[in-house]
Amino acid sequence: MAITHQIVALGDWKNNLHLQNDGCELLITLDVGPRILKFGPRGGQSVFKIFGVHLGGTEGALWPCRGGPRVWLAPESVACS
Repeated sequence: MAITHQIVALGDWKNNLHLQNDGCELLITLDVGPRILKFGPRGGQSVFKIFGVHLGGTEGALWPCRGGPRVWLAPESVACS
């Protein structure tokens, strides 16, 4: 079962790694993350939710739920005192 990969666009996020084999596919955005956007059967429904209102965003005053799990550990920044 060979795995194929390519960089694809999704909304305004232009750098998304799409991996797939005969049975499943994985989509990871590299523009805000890395963050897993999709995992599921090839051509089927993802186990993760993508929030359309935040699709393609990179900035914002508030924390947006962009969908999918983060791949890095929290906290995202360390407060210095």
